[in-house]
Amino acid sequence: MSDHREPPMTKEDFVRALADVPGAGPVIDEHYKDMEGELLGHLLMADMQRFAEDLHRRGDTDTLHLLLAVVDAGLRTGDEYLVNAVEVSFVENTLVWDPAFAGFISAWPAALQAVADSQGRWKPPTS
Repeated sequence: MSDHREPPMTKEDFVRALADVPGAGPVIDEHYKDMEGELLGHLLMADMQRFAEDLHRRGDTDTLHLLLAVVDAGLRTGDEYLVNAVEVSFVENTLVWDPAFAGFISAWPAALQAVADSQGRWKPPTS
């Protein structure tokens, strides 16, 4: 068995993967425009979090799941910077402790939900 591992996903890899998600291109383009051509991972992640919330609100579950799969991949396979950006600027920006976000968070893949749990995700009281 080989110890060879793929290099971690970088923020540039992440942006390339995001660009394949329908509707994410304009969000990415706006980010680059606002940041004068620079990629600021935490700010882009916050943009993607708002995009994901909007997809959820509109009921566009197919696109939401594609987007969440990319964000989840960034969390699971990303370099240290990307993992931190997902944890802070995607998960934490969701206000995981607020019951209003419970339905949105329940659509997330398991790794993202685990981060939400570690940040104090609200759960309905048990009887």
